[in-house]
Amino acid sequence: MKKGLILLLWLHPLVSTFSQSKIQPTFSNIEIGTDFRTNTRLTGREISFGMPVYRIHRLPDESFAVMLRKKNPNKEMWTFKGEVMAFDPASGQTKWQKKFKYAQSQLLLDGNIMLQQRGNKMERLNPQTGMPLWISKGTAFKIFPELNRALCYNLQGGGYKVMQGMDLESGKPVWSRNVPGIYGWENLQMLNDETALIKSSGLHLVNITDGDGWDIDRVSHAEKVDMKQVGLALLTGVAMGAAGGGAYYGYGANGYTNMFLEISSNPVFDKDSVFFAAKNKISCHSVDGKTLWSTELNDKLTSKSHLFKEGNVLYIVNHGYAMKFGLPARFGTPFIAAFDAATGQQLFMKVWGERKNYFTDYMVQGNELYLLFRDKLEIHEFSPVGLTKINTVDMQDGDRMHSFISDDLFSKKDSVCSQLSLDRTHYYILSEAGDILQFNNDFTHQEKLEKNSIYRKYLENIGFLFLGNGKETFIVSKADNLPVAHCKIPATAIRFGTKFYFRKPNLNMVEFDLRPFMTTAGDSVGNIPQNH
Repeated sequence: MKKGLILLLWLHPLVSTFSQSKIQPTFSNIEIGTDFRTNTRLTGREISFGMPVYRIHRLPDESFAVMLRKKNPNKEMWTFKGEVMAFDPASGQTKWQKKFKYAQSQLLLDGNIMLQQRGNKMERLNPQTGMPLWISKGTAFKIFPELNRALCYNLQGGGYKVMQGMDLESGKPVWSRNVPGIYGWENLQMLNDETALIKSSGLHLVNITDGDGWDIDRVSHAEKVDMKQVGLALLTGVAMGAAGGGAYYGYGANGYTNMFLEISSNPVFDKDSVFFAAKNKISCHSVDGKTLWSTELNDKLTSKSHLFKEGNVLYIVNHGYAMKFGLPARFGTPFIAAFDAATGQQLFMKVWGERKNYFTDYMVQGNELYLLFRDKLEIHEFSPVGLTKINTVDMQDGDRMHSFISDDLFSKKDSVCSQLSLDRTHYYILSEAGDILQFNNDFTHQEKLEKNSIYRKYLENIGFLFLGNGKETFIVSKADNLPVAHCKIPATAIRFGTKFYFRKPNLNMVEFDLRPFMTTAGDSVGNIPQNH
C-alpha cells in the first residue's frame, strides 16, 4: 500500500504536466502577396494553436518545437503561463505537449537538443516525447549539438568562475576550467569548427570538445556608488537613530551601486598576433596566448572601445560609455590613441573633455576618421602622429545620433531599390529615434528619409534580395534592383529550409513556401536566425 502511494505521489507532477487537453493545430490558406512576374497571387498557410506563438524551432526530422505563451489582453504583456509542444506540420498532428512556467524555466533549443533550465537544474528533453533523457546541475550558456557539448556553470560547484564542458549524451561534465561568467559573456566568436574565443573579463580560447586553450585575464567592469542616494540613506539613518530606532546603512544591497560592463575592445587578429584592450591595459599576444607586449591605460578614462590597425599602427577609439542594464551609459572620457603595433609604444593620445557626451559610432574612409557624437559629427585626418580636425557638423532639430548605417539598409523609390551605403553622393546616419538622416557630401544639407521607404535586407540568394520592414517584404531581382514580388511578410521572419515562418499580429504562425524564389534549399545567405 505504501509503495503504491509513493508511486502515485511520484507520478502526480508528471501526469499533471502532460494530462491537459491536447492542442490540435488548425490550418487555413491565406493570401500573402503578389508575384509580379506572373501577376499571380502568393499564398501561405496560417497555423493556429489556440494560444499565442512565442517561439518556434525546427527539429532535424522537420517537425517543430513550439513555445506557446498567454498574453494579458488588457496590458498587451506576456504572462508567465504557457505550453511547449512538438508537432508535425506535414500531418498537422501534435506529438506531445506539456505545461511550461515561464517565470521558473527557460528552454534552450539548438538542432535536436532541447534543454529545460530551472535555476541550477537542467533537463535534456527527448524531442520525440518531451520526456527527460537526463537531469543534471548547471546553467547552460551555449549549446554545440555537432560537438556533443554544452558550456555550463554549476552554481553549486564553482559558481560563475568555473566553466564546464558538458557531454550532451550523458549530462555529465567532461572538463572544467576557469572562464568567468558572472557578468555574462560579451561575445563568443568561433575561430574554426571546434575552437571558440570567448570575451568575458578578458579573452579565453576554448576547444569545445576537450576544454584546452589559453586565457588573457582582464578587468572589464567597474562599480560606481551613487553618492546622492548614499547621502539620503545616511540622513534617513541619522533621523531614525535620533528617533531611537538605531541607524542601519548598507549601500551594496540597496541599489546605490551601479555596475558598468564591457569596458573592453574588440580583438583584432593580424597574422600571428591578436590585439586587445580592457580597462587598464592594451596588449598584443601570440596565437597561443603569450603576451608579446602590454601598455598601461588610464582606467579613469577608459570605457567601451574599438581597435583598428592601419599599417604598423594600432588605433584605439575609446567611446566614453559602458553598458549598464544593457544600454549605453556615460563612463570614462572619449579619446583616440595610437600605438606602435610591434612594441606597444604610445604614439599620441587626443582626449575630449566632453564627459557628458560620447562617441556613438565611428567610420574610417582613407585617412579620414568620422567621429559620431549624439549631437554632432567631427571629421579628422589621422596619422601615426595625431589628428587634424577638418569639419564639425552640428545636428539639427535636436536629433540624437545612434550610428552610421549598415550595408543591409535599402531605399525604395520609383520601384527601384538602392543600397544606401553604395550612394556616393550622400552620407546616411541613423538616429536614436530610428530616423535615417541624409546628408550631401559636404554635410551642408540634412533631411530625413521617409520611414516607409526604408527596407532591411534579411535574406539573399543567387537571384534575389529579400528586403523587409515590420510589415512587408519586397523580393528584388539582383539583375536590375526591381521588385519581382510583394509579400505581407515582416523582416523578422525566420527561414527553415525553403520556407518562411512568421507571427501575424494575432500571434498565429504563418508558413510561406519560398521555392518560387530559390533554386536550391541551400541557395541563401543572410542574417535570419534558424530558431526564434
